[in-house]
Amino acid sequence: MFKWVHEAVEQGARVVCGNKRNKSLFFPTLPTDVKPDMKVSYKEIFAPVVSAIPFKDMDEVIRLVNDSDHGLQAGAFTNDINTKFYLANQIEMGGLNINDTSNWRADIIPYGGIKIVGLAEKVQSML
Repeated sequence: MFKWVHEAVEQGARVVCGNKRNKSLFFPTLPTDVKPDMKVSYKEIFAPVVSAIPFKDMDEVIRLVNDSDHGLQAGAFTNDINTKFYLANQIEMGGLNINDTSNWRADIIPYGGIKIVGLAEKVQSML
């Protein structure tokens, strides 16, 4: 994760906060000016890193989100009901949380994704 943020900075991103370590602790980090081809954008980083990526419209956001091999969960914040339904119908994720972060889950509910993190592809490949 530290290396990926460093690579992003070398490719033109800048870090607003974080990007520090204390032994095995990696501090919350916010890189901005992130491009879709940077690892901090399209890989599962498993670290407290949030990439700020500029966009022009909602369709570009959906394209950027869907253009990933991963599809576990996403979070979107909006107060427009039409936008909520539009995102729910367009975003390709196992779960979409509206006005909440993408790390919410209830352990009594199946927690599966799509694409390479999904169960459906694995089950289908066994048939």
